[in-house]
Amino acid sequence: MRVLILNTLAFLLIASNAAAGLTNFDIVAQREKLSQERGRVDGNTSVTSKEIRYRITIKSRSFKALNNVEAKYRIFYKDLQPGETDKGILQSKGGSEKFPLLGANETVTVNTSPFTLTTEQLDGNWVYYSGANRKSEDRVIGIWIRIYVEGTLSQEYCNPSTLSNKADWKD
Repeated sequence: MRVLILNTLAFLLIASNAAAGLTNFDIVAQREKLSQERGRVDGNTSVTSKEIRYRITIKSRSFKALNNVEAKYRIFYKDLQPGETDKGILQSKGGSEKFPLLGANETVTVNTSPFTLTTEQLDGNWVYYSGANRKSEDRVIGIWIRIYVEGTLSQEYCNPSTLSNKADWKD
Protein backbone atom coordinates (compact mmCIF):
# COMPACT_ATOMS: atom_id res chain seq x y z
CA MET A 1 0.00 0.00 0.00
CA ARG A 2 2.83 2.37 0.91
CA VAL A 3 4.55 1.70 -2.43
CA LEU A 4 1.31 2.51 -4.27
CA ILE A 5 0.99 5.84 -2.45
CA LEU A 6 4.63 6.75 -3.14
CA ASN A 7 4.27 5.84 -6.82
CA THR A 8 1.09 7.90 -7.09
CA LEU A 9 2.76 10.91 -5.48
CA ALA A 10 5.78 10.56 -7.77
CA PHE A 11 3.50 10.38 -10.82
CA LEU A 12 1.58 13.50 -9.72
CA LEU A 13 4.83 15.39 -9.16
CA ILE A 14 6.16 14.46 -12.60
CA ALA A 15 2.83 15.27 -14.26
CA SER A 16 2.61 18.68 -12.58
CA ASN A 17 6.18 19.51 -13.65
CA ALA A 18 5.43 18.47 -17.22
CA ALA A 19 2.26 20.58 -17.27
CA ALA A 20 4.15 23.55 -15.84
CA GLY A 21 6.62 23.24 -18.72
CA LEU A 22 3.81 23.89 -21.18
CA THR A 23 2.95 27.27 -19.68
CA ASN A 24 6.30 29.04 -19.73
CA PHE A 25 4.85 32.15 -21.37
CA ASP A 26 2.09 34.69 -20.98
CA ILE A 27 0.78 35.55 -24.45
CA VAL A 28 -1.48 38.45 -25.41
CA ALA A 29 -2.58 39.23 -28.98
CA GLN A 30 -4.24 42.56 -29.80
CA ARG A 31 -5.68 43.48 -33.18
CA GLU A 32 -4.75 46.91 -34.57
CA LYS A 33 -6.26 48.80 -37.48
CA LEU A 34 -3.45 50.53 -39.37
CA SER A 35 -5.47 52.30 -42.07
CA GLN A 36 -8.86 52.42 -43.74
CA GLU A 37 -9.82 53.54 -47.24
CA ARG A 38 -13.24 54.01 -48.78
CA GLY A 39 -14.12 54.17 -52.44
CA ARG A 40 -16.52 53.08 -55.16
CA VAL A 41 -16.41 50.36 -57.81
CA ASP A 42 -18.58 50.24 -60.96
CA GLY A 43 -20.58 53.24 -59.73
CA ASN A 44 -23.02 51.06 -57.74
CA THR A 45 -20.76 49.46 -55.12
CA SER A 46 -18.99 51.04 -52.18
CA VAL A 47 -15.74 49.44 -51.03
CA THR A 48 -13.99 49.77 -47.68
CA SER A 49 -10.50 48.33 -47.18
CA LYS A 50 -8.93 48.03 -43.74
CA GLU A 51 -5.29 47.21 -43.17
CA ILE A 52 -5.00 45.08 -40.01
CA ARG A 53 -2.18 43.56 -37.98
CA TYR A 54 -1.76 41.95 -34.58
CA ARG A 55 0.60 43.04 -31.82
CA ILE A 56 1.68 39.92 -29.93
CA THR A 57 3.20 40.34 -26.48
CA ILE A 58 5.11 37.36 -25.10
CA LYS A 59 6.38 37.30 -21.53
CA SER A 60 8.70 34.58 -20.34
CA ARG A 61 7.73 33.17 -16.94
CA SER A 62 10.97 31.22 -16.70
CA PHE A 63 13.49 31.95 -13.97
CA LYS A 64 16.35 31.41 -16.40
CA ALA A 65 17.23 32.70 -19.85
CA LEU A 66 15.90 30.66 -22.78
CA ASN A 67 17.94 30.08 -25.94
CA ASN A 68 16.57 29.97 -29.50
CA VAL A 69 12.96 30.99 -28.87
CA GLU A 70 10.73 31.24 -31.95
CA ALA A 71 7.19 32.62 -32.10
CA LYS A 72 5.15 31.40 -35.08
CA TYR A 73 1.69 32.76 -35.81
CA ARG A 74 -1.20 32.17 -38.20
CA ILE A 75 -4.08 34.61 -38.59
CA PHE A 76 -7.26 33.06 -39.99
CA TYR A 77 -9.94 35.07 -41.78
CA LYS A 78 -12.94 34.50 -44.05
CA ASP A 79 -12.65 36.00 -47.52
CA LEU A 80 -16.18 36.63 -48.81
CA GLN A 81 -16.60 37.25 -52.53
CA PRO A 82 -19.22 39.77 -53.71
CA GLY A 83 -22.21 38.14 -55.38
CA GLU A 84 -21.38 34.67 -54.06
CA THR A 85 -23.84 32.76 -51.88
CA ASP A 86 -21.25 30.57 -50.10
CA LYS A 87 -19.87 31.34 -46.63
CA GLY A 88 -16.49 32.45 -47.90
CA ILE A 89 -13.04 30.97 -48.21
CA LEU A 90 -10.96 30.40 -45.07
CA GLN A 91 -7.62 32.12 -45.62
CA SER A 92 -4.59 32.44 -43.38
CA LYS A 93 -1.52 34.61 -43.12
CA GLY A 94 1.49 33.44 -41.18
CA GLY A 95 4.89 34.48 -40.04
CA SER A 96 7.48 34.04 -37.35
CA GLU A 97 9.99 35.88 -35.23
CA LYS A 98 13.14 34.41 -33.69
CA PHE A 99 14.84 35.45 -30.46
CA PRO A 100 18.34 34.01 -29.93
CA LEU A 101 18.14 34.72 -26.20
CA LEU A 102 15.05 35.50 -24.14
CA GLY A 103 15.96 36.58 -20.62
CA ALA A 104 14.27 35.49 -17.41
CA ASN A 105 10.87 37.21 -17.07
CA GLU A 106 11.62 39.23 -20.23
CA THR A 107 8.80 40.57 -22.41
CA VAL A 108 9.07 40.82 -26.21
CA THR A 109 6.65 42.17 -28.80
CA VAL A 110 6.00 40.81 -32.28
CA ASN A 111 4.08 42.76 -34.91
CA THR A 112 2.51 40.51 -37.54
CA SER A 113 2.61 41.29 -41.22
CA PRO A 114 -0.29 43.56 -42.17
CA PHE A 115 -3.17 42.16 -44.21
CA THR A 116 -6.25 43.69 -45.80
CA LEU A 117 -9.92 43.05 -45.06
CA THR A 118 -12.42 44.26 -47.66
CA THR A 119 -16.11 45.12 -47.39
CA GLU A 120 -18.18 45.62 -50.55
CA GLN A 121 -21.79 46.80 -50.46
CA LEU A 122 -24.24 47.43 -53.29
CA ASP A 123 -26.17 50.68 -53.32
CA GLY A 124 -29.82 50.69 -52.17
CA ASN A 125 -31.62 49.74 -55.41
CA TRP A 126 -29.17 47.11 -56.61
CA VAL A 127 -29.26 43.34 -55.98
CA TYR A 128 -27.21 40.36 -57.11
CA TYR A 129 -28.82 38.05 -59.65
CA SER A 130 -27.57 35.07 -57.59
CA GLY A 131 -29.60 36.23 -54.58
CA ALA A 132 -26.45 36.82 -52.55
CA ASN A 133 -26.39 39.32 -49.72
CA ARG A 134 -25.82 42.92 -50.84
CA LYS A 135 -22.90 43.20 -48.42
CA SER A 136 -19.82 40.97 -48.47
CA GLU A 137 -17.49 41.54 -45.55
CA ASP A 138 -14.18 39.81 -44.86
CA ARG A 139 -13.77 39.02 -41.17
CA VAL A 140 -11.08 37.74 -38.86
CA ILE A 141 -11.75 34.28 -37.40
CA GLY A 142 -8.82 34.32 -34.96
CA ILE A 143 -5.12 33.98 -34.31
CA TRP A 144 -3.09 30.89 -33.44
CA ILE A 145 0.39 31.28 -31.92
CA ARG A 146 3.00 28.62 -31.25
CA ILE A 147 6.12 29.19 -29.17
CA TYR A 148 9.14 26.95 -29.80
CA VAL A 149 12.18 26.72 -27.52
CA GLU A 150 15.23 25.19 -29.21
CA GLY A 151 13.00 23.73 -31.93
CA THR A 152 10.55 22.03 -29.55
CA LEU A 153 6.96 23.20 -29.22
CA SER A 154 6.64 24.74 -25.77
CA GLN A 155 3.23 26.43 -25.81
CA GLU A 156 0.23 27.23 -28.00
CA TYR A 157 -2.24 30.08 -27.79
CA CYS A 158 -5.51 30.36 -29.73
CA ASN A 159 -7.97 33.23 -29.70
CA PRO A 160 -10.74 32.13 -29.74
CA SER A 161 -9.80 28.97 -27.87
CA THR A 162 -11.87 26.86 -30.32
CA LEU A 163 -9.86 28.01 -33.35
CA SER A 164 -7.73 24.86 -33.39
CA ASN A 165 -10.94 22.84 -33.91
CA LYS A 166 -12.01 24.96 -36.90
CA ALA A 167 -8.71 25.41 -38.75
CA ASP A 168 -5.53 23.49 -39.54
CA TRP A 169 -2.02 24.72 -38.83
CA LYS A 170 0.02 24.60 -42.06
CA ASP A 171 3.67 25.65 -42.07
